[in-house]
Amino acid sequence: MSLAWSYLNRTTPDLNAAEQDAQAALKIVPYWHYVRDILMPQIRAAQAKALPPVAGSALTQSQTPPNARSGLTACGDGSAAFEAFKSFSGTWSIQSGDKTLPFKMTYDTGSKDSIVTELFGRELSVFYRDGGNLLMTHFCNAGNQPRLRLKDSNRPGYFEFEMFDITNLADPQESAHVHRAIYQVLDDKRIKLELVWKKGKSEESENYILTRN
Repeated sequence: MSLAWSYLNRTTPDLNAAEQDAQAALKIVPYWHYVRDILMPQIRAAQAKALPPVAGSALTQSQTPPNARSGLTACGDGSAAFEAFKSFSGTWSIQSGDKTLPFKMTYDTGSKDSIVTELFGRELSVFYRDGGNLLMTHFCNAGNQPRLRLKDSNRPGYFEFEMFDITNLADPQESAHVHRAIYQVLDDKRIKLELVWKKGKSEESENYILTRN
């Protein structure tokens, strides 16, 4: 989303790039109020002003140039997914089954907006880009540190991270560890979180609902 704003507000706006980036963000988080209700109308208005209808042309003010939609990004795109996680910034209540946990989930940015931190109570995870990928390092209370990579997905608002390596765990086949983390945006105020623990071939899940405060 910050890229879309930048493309729109540079000295010579790149309106196609601005729309592509904004559409990619909405594909991941359809309920993103700022992008959907503020930024996109600004981009449309700028396009309409820059591209008036021409006699004999099929392009009108209400239509988007053909190449404006060609770069729509899947949910596995690291940059767009990272922008989505930045939008989670703030404090969330955590519900497990019918119980509300006595601590909060907190998201924030750091290191000049190059990382997103997640504090599950006092348990830390960090999200960051690696080229075109989005990675997650989970500093588990168990004392190990799985590193997970975002998987490709065409499901809007769905982010599944899968472990590709782990530190401070001698044998992942013999010790339980977080192997997958799945975030599903339900609406602009709720996220479903599933943490999948693995030991050998056995898996168990923890399921939570996060509600924005």
